[in-house]
Formats: sequence, C-alpha cells, structure tokens
Amino acid sequence: MATAVNNLGGVLREQGDLAGARAHFERALAILERSLGPDHPKTQLVRENLDGLPPQ
Repeated sequence: MATAVNNLGGVLREQGDLAGARAHFERALAILERSLGPDHPKTQLVRENLDGLPPQ
C-alpha cells in the first residue's frame, strides 16, 4: 500500500500538484514508519521524496 501511495505522490509531483504529492508522501511515510520503522531503507526513500519538495 505504501509503495502505491508513494508512487502516486511521484506522479502528482511530476504533474505539478505539489500539495497532492506532499499529502501522499506523508501518508506513505506514516505507513512505513509504523510497519517498518524510521530507519528502514524504504522509509528513508519516502522521506527523501518528501524532503525533495519545495517548502510550502
């Protein structure tokens, strides 16, 4: 589930919907932090996607 949500965030980012991308990356991050923990490589990847967005 988290992978699909993250991928949708990437599509939204590419389409210029940064608010939508942020929401999806945040949701994916929350899922992964609960299931895999904060230090897992997949969690880190989603955090990098979120951190790569411009500030709100």
